[in-house]
Amino acid sequence: MRNAPLRHSIVLAGLLLAGTASARQTTPPPTNPPSLPPPAPEQQPMPQQAPAGVPSFDSLDTAHRGYLKRSDIPRDVESLQQLRAHFPEADRDGNGRLTPDEYAAYTQQAPNGSQP
Repeated sequence: MRNAPLRHSIVLAGLLLAGTASARQTTPPPTNPPSLPPPAPEQQPMPQQAPAGVPSFDSLDTAHRGYLKRSDIPRDVESLQQLRAHFPEADRDGNGRLTPDEYAAYTQQAPNGSQP
């Protein structure tokens, strides 16, 4: 019976260790994390169409650069004569180039793209 307290101690120690080990177990991370919706594509504002009688931006951007220089504006198109004359005013950021938005903003200010 001298070994009885020793057996009880060993059993108790074993139970304590088993309890500690099971308490340390955590839930494993999910193998398939919840899927997130795909990010929304960046949406560029579509330039507005040019008024009737005014050439579209794309028809003038024959080099497909995405911008127009003053030399790209034809001299013989009556609806664009004011734009050629006032190019710096239409070029809002002053970089010497008209973006589709700058072109649309200027050409839609007045009929036929002319300034009032």
